[in-house]
Parts: sequence; structure tokens; C-alpha cells
Amino acid sequence: MKRILIILRKDARRFWPYLLALWVVTVLDAPLSWFPANHVSFMERHWLRSQTLTLCSLACWLLVVLVIQQERLAGDRQYWLTRPFAWKELLAAKSLFVVLAINVPLLIVEYAALAEMGFASRAQLAVLLSVHLSATVYMFLPCMALAAMTSNLGQAVLAFIGILLAIVVFFHLFQPVPVALFHIDPISNWQGGRWVREDASALVVTVAAIAVLILQYSRRRPLLARLAAAAGLAAMLAIVCW
Repeated sequence: MKRILIILRKDARRFWPYLLALWVVTVLDAPLSWFPANHVSFMERHWLRSQTLTLCSLACWLLVVLVIQQERLAGDRQYWLTRPFAWKELLAAKSLFVVLAINVPLLIVEYAALAEMGFASRAQLAVLLSVHLSATVYMFLPCMALAAMTSNLGQAVLAFIGILLAIVVFFHLFQPVPVALFHIDPISNWQGGRWVREDASALVVTVAAIAVLILQYSRRRPLLARLAAAAGLAAMLAIVCW
């Protein structure tokens, strides 16, 4: 545990400017009473919200990539192999940094926003926790896996663009998602089995991302890790087609 805390403090000292910028964007992204309804129209509030949400997502993505690549896993220049700590300690420290630096501040700010509007309750907190769990599964874990398979930020950006293009081309060619999936109706979604697809895709993404991280941290086998990532992406798309 002591070595995990040492790595955690080292990353906090190294990336405190990024953390400060991310927390500022997080506060701006929260739906607090920064823009009163009598001064800002609904469309303007929606536009500001979408811009700050996009900026917050990019800031989170960038910070996760930089933190993981601080101790590179891909390539042949892993200086951290000469340090007296195990790969499990390194992976635990990186995961703990993501939770404490991103998940917890986001959760606190969003709950404070709900309290400001008078909606804070245990039920709302449970909803926020489920939202953050989904964000961890679909954003933070894949981002950590992507950073573990690349050597620098440029490679991570190119890999991210390539994955997005592959997904866009897949949906453009096969169009497997019917319009009914986007119809917001809890009864029809339950009867149509949408929750099964969502849970199955979340499970596939989680297993694939964890497999990539374990392969990279324990064995540093980028080829196997990339095969696992490709298999996970293909399985997720197959579930969407189901």
C-alpha cells in the first residue's frame, strides 16, 4: 500500500495543473445557477452545456492517457521496470488516481448541483453512482486500455480516431441499430430486450479493457492486448446487431 501511495503522490505532483484545469471545467459543466433562466435562453443554456460537457470529456480523456503513459507499457523504454514495485501496485495506483482525481470530483460537483436545485436525495445519489459506473465502463476503462497499448499521446489520438472511424463505417454499412432502440419508453425497452444488450455490451467492454490492462502490465504483450481489444470491439458490435 505504501508504494501505491508513493506512485499516487508522484502522479498528483506531476499532473496538478491538468487536475486544476479539469476541476475548473467540471465546475463549469455542472448545471448550477451560473446562468439564470431570466438572463439566458433555453437554447443558449443547452449550447453552453454541450460545449462544457465536450470540453470536460476531452480533459478527462487527456488526463487518463497522460497518467497511464507516464510509465509506458508499449515500446522498449520501460524505466519503471528497474524500480522496486510490482505491476499490480502500478496498476492499482493508476486506477486509484483515476477514481480520486476524476470520478470523485465529478460526483461531488454533480451532487452539489442537484442539492442547489433541491433534488438531492439518496435516490438521486444512486442514479449518479450508476451514471458514473457507466462512464467508467464506457469511457475510463477503454481509455486506460488504449493508453496502455500506445507509447505516446500521438499514437493514442490516432488509435482513437481509427476506432471511431471503424465504428462509423460499420454502422454506415450495416445499419444494425433500428430506430426503435432510441425510442424512450421503459416498457418497450424492457420488452424489446434493450437492457440485455446494454448489460451485455457493458460486460464485454469491461472484460476486454481489463484483459488489455492485465496483459500490458503483467506481460507487456502489445500484440495480444490489441487482439483482445479488437475481439472486444467486435463482440460489442455483434451484441448491438443482435
